[in-house]
Amino acid sequence: MINLEQIKADIAARKAMPAWGPQTSIERIKTINATLPSFSLKTVEALVEVLDKTQSANAAQNDHINQQQDRIDQLEKKNAELGKYAKELESRTVKLSQPISVLHRRDFIDSHRAIYAYPEAEVNAALARAGIKLEAE
Repeated sequence: MINLEQIKADIAARKAMPAWGPQTSIERIKTINATLPSFSLKTVEALVEVLDKTQSANAAQNDHINQQQDRIDQLEKKNAELGKYAKELESRTVKLSQPISVLHRRDFIDSHRAIYAYPEAEVNAALARAGIKLEAE
């Protein structure tokens, strides 16, 4: 297992080493030896493997994010289209047949008349409340 905190500390220790010189050579060698495990081939290969896995995971996440953004764009476009359609519906005018005209058929009985006759004033008021224009036939 990789200890990233230890690797960071070892890098900091190496950066803080004094310059080469007759008085500092032994300190430098001690620091290099103490930090050697963080710079071994095994550690570097493990770091590369972690980096590869992380980059693969990031690429998969980016792909998923792009797919979600495409879907959001599609839904926003559809929403705009439906908004236009709703405005068209709101501005339509309807024609209602005269309620009395269907009631004079010979084959109508009272139950038919109750079904097909509508209270004109109530219907007109409901349409007006809904913002629907009524056009006379």
